[in-house]
Amino acid sequence: YKISVFLGLDPAGPLFVKSDPSNRLIATDANFVQVIHTNALIYGYFYPCGTADYYPNGGENQTSCGNDITGVCSHQRSLAFYVESLTSDKFVSYKCDDYDSYQNGTCKLEDKSIMGQFTNKIDTKASGTYYLDTNDAPPYAKGLKSESIFI
Repeated sequence: YKISVFLGLDPAGPLFVKSDPSNRLIATDANFVQVIHTNALIYGYFYPCGTADYYPNGGENQTSCGNDITGVCSHQRSLAFYVESLTSDKFVSYKCDDYDSYQNGTCKLEDKSIMGQFTNKIDTKASGTYYLDTNDAPPYAKGLKSESIFI
């Protein structure tokens, strides 16, 4: 028996980066694995490890966390995003190769997904890596990105 849906909130990176995949979160741990990366390279795991991986603000240092040398603020932001996603469908994310491509507007506008679990529904059709920007404070979700910057 396999779990239907699993949500990873900035899964642990230290000690797991070089670990055997059977010892960390991977896409085959459930029928669908959604991962929200908010503190990659410090507390969080940087590499895609789910069916759909979401990288708010590039997935590393989160906005308004300032000089967060410990990484705690950014690491905990994944929980804040998830909680807000329960009542907001505004975490619109775009499938893209990397954050630079997302910021440069070279992602396809139609390749989008909603990050999180709005109204108890997860976008289980999503697959790959998705990027989005957030506001510095609640409400964090920004909604649709301007169509004028996409190809």
